[in-house]
Amino acid sequence: MHYSLNSRFRGAIIGLAIGARQQKFGSYKPQLFYPKANLEQSIKQISFASETQIVTLVEAGMKSLIQRRKFDVEDWHHAVGKKNSSLSALDAIVATLPLALFYHENEIKLRDNLQLAVAVGQDDPEIRDIALAVGYAIALSLQPKLHSAELISQTIDFVGNSETTLTENLSKVKIFLEQNAGLATVVTSLERSDRPSSYFALAFYCYLSSLEDFRLSLGRGVESFSQPQLTCAITAALSGAYNGLAGIPATLRQQLRCPSVGTGCASMTTEEEMLRLCDALVAVWSGVYDWANQPTALSQVAAIAAPRALRRR
Repeated sequence: MHYSLNSRFRGAIIGLAIGARQQKFGSYKPQLFYPKANLEQSIKQISFASETQIVTLVEAGMKSLIQRRKFDVEDWHHAVGKKNSSLSALDAIVATLPLALFYHENEIKLRDNLQLAVAVGQDDPEIRDIALAVGYAIALSLQPKLHSAELISQTIDFVGNSETTLTENLSKVKIFLEQNAGLATVVTSLERSDRPSSYFALAFYCYLSSLEDFRLSLGRGVESFSQPQLTCAITAALSGAYNGLAGIPATLRQQLRCPSVGTGCASMTTEEEMLRLCDALVAVWSGVYDWANQPTALSQVAAIAAPRALRRR
């Protein structure tokens, strides 16, 4: 394992927050293509929240798990739904990230709880399959040793028999990765699909094609579809879970200290608050009886040195 589990929990949450902001803060190059009208219509029908709402939804999910010390479906939907009364299908998928972290070591509970989390008000099998795929990929990325070549195959097996386009698109991505195909080739192929699963399949490609490089994975997501926010959010969450908080460049984390366009600082969840919730989630997951009494102050001074070498701080 490259980093501690605590660092990986932090990396997934902070990564998601950074990825969701790329629509406004990304350094754009010309997009490789503009999606077909029917794909754009599909995305409009299943809208995606703003980056502020995304962070708020994930924060609500973490607080529910921390307070209940488990997944309580009624409390979960009350907490998450209270933050966004018009919760869309794609929002519901992103809101399940804390569940994937909390139950990453138990496949049975992970599957059952992910299905329950997206079941209320959603009857689209594709949305269910996407939630299972993303959640399981996050869980695999948290394992001590990730077999990246098998991640997509394992994810498809976890989703099970499905008639949706997700497994088909993931299979395409697996072949492209084996062939070392470029981003333009992958995007052109996925463009033919008229379902939102294209965005998630592309996130798997961006993540696995640059496994050790958070910035490059995120950059590929930015350059893909004409609306990169969804792809970037999932890509960054996956890469953050694997590379940990230390693998996220400081310049990208600095974005979380800047307010969104037209949004006041007071309405944004600070990075420090997100890290505090991540630490509490790890504490509850590990069985700490009273996490509230654990130290919450973040160290402002980092000490970095070579192994077995004493250096002045």
